[in-house]
Amino acid sequence: MSPASDDPYAQRAQTVVDDGGALGAPPELGPDDVVLTLLLQEARASDLHELADQISDPQSPQYGQYLDREALAKWVVPDEEAEQVVTAWLMDFGVRPLPGLPNAQVLFFAAPKARIGEIFGKQAERWLFDHNSDRAQRMEWKIPRRVAGYIESVQIVHDNHSQNVCLREGQWLSSESVPDTVHDLPEPEGVRGLTPADVARIYEFPTAFSGKGETIALLMLGSAPDPKDLEKFWDAHGIKRGGWTQIVRLGPQMPGQSSLGQLEAAMTAEWAGAMAPDANLVIYVVDERAVANPWTT
Repeated sequence: MSPASDDPYAQRAQTVVDDGGALGAPPELGPDDVVLTLLLQEARASDLHELADQISDPQSPQYGQYLDREALAKWVVPDEEAEQVVTAWLMDFGVRPLPGLPNAQVLFFAAPKARIGEIFGKQAERWLFDHNSDRAQRMEWKIPRRVAGYIESVQIVHDNHSQNVCLREGQWLSSESVPDTVHDLPEPEGVRGLTPADVARIYEFPTAFSGKGETIALLMLGSAPDPKDLEKFWDAHGIKRGGWTQIVRLGPQMPGQSSLGQLEAAMTAEWAGAMAPDANLVIYVVDERAVANPWTT
């Protein structure tokens, strides 16, 4: 989006939306690579669970005494050597680190598919890739004890060749998946969509509540809304936004977006901003094509 653009919505969006980062370059994946997502253990996981119980118990002296962000981070952030130990172990098998997240608990790697059995054991390899096998999943994968203590879970993005092609070439949907367009249907007579004003009237929203001083966080899987679309929607409905909007992309990002996914992201952000015009919006974008479990971010 060029600053010299004649599009008024593009110009306005530049002042309203602080894009948290451009789409990252696609990871360098070979034709037989898979993406590993490793979630590291919290530094004080058992203590954190015990504290959560006490804070939630009305009979406990700790009831309602919540941790602030800084204190919580000290309980959650993994030990300093965790990333070093786990990364060194995987790199011995030819595994390559991928761009990560601000969240120190989540690590991404590109691994040769042929070495999954060597890394995690033949049973893990059979469970992941042999769809003709009727063997149950092994409860514990072959991970050295000195490394296993740092790892909470291992997730692998794979779907045979089609998923690898999706990851390497940035294709959002395979030809067998849901089509990228919706067929036109006849519009029922006497039916129209609801506007933000309609919804506010139907549900009797108090006019004194505008969201001022609040921040709304939205998590989008794979697609970021176009800032110009947000501005056009709000302008068309006479919404005067007082809060700021920020788009933050987390983790590896693949090129190309689903138009349907982008529409869903735009509609979600548009309505959130319309119903709480003075609230700040933070839109987190996690690309589910490259992250095995987006919710870990």
